[in-house]
Amino acid sequence: MTIGAINWRMALMAPLLAGLLAACSPSWQGRMPAETTPVLDDTALTARDGARLPVHRWLTDAADQKAVIVAIHGFAQYGGVFRYPGPALAERGISVYAVDLRGNGAAPEMGVWPEHELLIEDAQALVAEVQKAHPGTPVYVLGYSMGAALTLDAMTRPGSPPVNGLILTAPGLRSWQTLSPLERSAFWLAAHTAPWKELDSWALTPVVTDNQAFMTENMEDPLVQGDIRIDVFYGVVRFMDRAWSSLDRLNMPTLILYGDKDLVIPCDLVERFNTELAAQERPGRVYAQYPNGYHLLLWDMEADKVLDDIASWIETPDAPLPSGLGRRLDAPVCPAPPAAS
Repeated sequence: MTIGAINWRMALMAPLLAGLLAACSPSWQGRMPAETTPVLDDTALTARDGARLPVHRWLTDAADQKAVIVAIHGFAQYGGVFRYPGPALAERGISVYAVDLRGNGAAPEMGVWPEHELLIEDAQALVAEVQKAHPGTPVYVLGYSMGAALTLDAMTRPGSPPVNGLILTAPGLRSWQTLSPLERSAFWLAAHTAPWKELDSWALTPVVTDNQAFMTENMEDPLVQGDIRIDVFYGVVRFMDRAWSSLDRLNMPTLILYGDKDLVIPCDLVERFNTELAAQERPGRVYAQYPNGYHLLLWDMEADKVLDDIASWIETPDAPLPSGLGRRLDAPVCPAPPAAS
């Protein structure tokens, strides 16, 4: 399940039309009362406020290890979904750590959106702890969809742990500013009249991958959210605004990956995103676009092609990608309109 997959007009107008008019406010998951030093053990990250966030890992042999990736999952998912790309990257000499973000998977308060700064602190703490566990090894942060928005904000802030690069896979760009005035108004009203109302996200999801086996597993997995509160949608859309506002701070090597068949993140948003990056004229940005790729690029039937590109970019960032699908950031993303007859 992914945030951009929802048909906003249908999903958000429904509770309004049902007459849910009792005024109330969105609920956010707050900070726990403890104060401690973050620490990573064999099963979880203990965050600064004492919350325990499960961490999944796929490790390669130390002698073969080329790099480590900290993976940040997408909306309504959890770290365990990397059970497909995690082992495949480990086979390529890249160890993977993937966390269950607050409100997701087996982390505290599943289904309740957390305060933004808690997500930032958690991501930074995990990266710092992974760096301690692998001294001298290059560390990269991979964010998928919503996780790419979190990655951008968390890892470009002053004082964030310095990493070797970012990998943004189908970056979550459906922020508040990308909605129409009507959608924004309906969205705000729904979140402030019926924030508790749950929507069946599976019923409103377009095709996000050609890997039907993975989709079936997702729909049957109790740690992947299907019925989602409106205020969670509201929280994540506000959250994804940070992906756009953090672009000016992006000063590290970055690999951006997108699929032509992505029905979740419209191509015009990716084109706008790339154009803003290209205008900065900073080195180290690589963009690849996959003709047969869907939103779940790392889980698609052609995921090996994407994983090969990731491994190659980490090892030799200036070399052409093995897929041959690298493109200039200022190249068109959307298909050309058909020629007039």
